[in-house]
Amino acid sequence: YERKQASTTLCSLIKNAARHRGTLGALYELLTAPACHVLDKWFESDMLKATLACDAVIGAMISPRDVGSGYVLLHHVLGEAAGKQGVWAYVEGGMGRISDAIASSAKEAGAKLLTDCEVKSIDLDERTASATGVTLKGGESLAARVAILSNCTAHQTITQLLPENFLDS
Repeated sequence: YERKQASTTLCSLIKNAARHRGTLGALYELLTAPACHVLDKWFESDMLKATLACDAVIGAMISPRDVGSGYVLLHHVLGEAAGKQGVWAYVEGGMGRISDAIASSAKEAGAKLLTDCEVKSIDLDERTASATGVTLKGGESLAARVAILSNCTAHQTITQLLPENFLDS
């Protein structure tokens, strides 16, 4: 079923690309080019370009001359907050408040949250390869009733916490 769905999606994508082939170059340029290139192409005023360049770099830790900053510009100009396009919003009390809210909701749903403890490995059911719990560096094993969430990158989770042969199964 998934393969059929992927094929259908790919066919639809190819048909749309063919239908809009005249604008694909401009879209590709916008998504991959430095913002300064995009802004130079569309605007003459250095003051306006400098103002718009802020949207291309804020929160991205890049320069408007970096490849891909054109996409960041597009993302920020087209984005929305509270139903208003191009508007920015900040979390009252800082971004940590989001983590606090997630933790609070998880606890209300019965989750047990542990901090300041290092996980040695994710334990798997040998038959199904499903995660069943974790083993901490100190040797304590903790069983999971529903799921295990990893705060590591996918690479770290797979290469450092799962058995070496995990991807082979």
